[in-house]
Amino acid sequence: MPEPVTLPTMYAHSSKSVNDSSRSTFWSRSPMLRPIGLPACRRLPLSQLPASQSPPRSSIPPDKLYLDSVVQAYGKHSGITLSQGGVTGAAGGSAGGAMINSEEFEKFQQSQGAFVSQQLKILLRYLERDSRDGYRLHELKHADYMRVQDELDSTQKEHGKNYLQGIQPAFDPLKACHFDSAWNWARQTALNMFFDII
Repeated sequence: MPEPVTLPTMYAHSSKSVNDSSRSTFWSRSPMLRPIGLPACRRLPLSQLPASQSPPRSSIPPDKLYLDSVVQAYGKHSGITLSQGGVTGAAGGSAGGAMINSEEFEKFQQSQGAFVSQQLKILLRYLERDSRDGYRLHELKHADYMRVQDELDSTQKEHGKNYLQGIQPAFDPLKACHFDSAWNWARQTALNMFFDII
């Protein structure tokens, strides 16, 4: 029966073909370490801890159980309290992820919203712009609209609906007269003089 390969042995084999920077980048970005709930700055030292903790030779557990045990050991060593998001069964696989408190998450969202709002105010101040200009313009336009509407309502109340409908413009471009000859212009001038006299 071949001897199981431990994590230090894998480090020894990988060191021949992979340098330290690429190995550190791989472990810091490893998807297996993301559900644990640790920030990226703590994933690298966590990935170096398995070099001193090899899995048992008699029965090697699944990788998730092994990584969970390493994470708990790292949290105990660093003084960090970590919660188990799910329990791995005998057939393998895990359920759930990192557990967070809903109240703390809502507080975090509120703090993030306040932070973004503060950043927007700083940027607008740097650009010498006021975020309330749009609201002020809307208020002015709304005030003009209400003034005109009040005038129309008072006119309609005084004269009735038929008056407003009767004074509406009724220009039709098809009824416009176009004079393209001197005789037509002379006739129009004569009509103007006739109506001026009477």
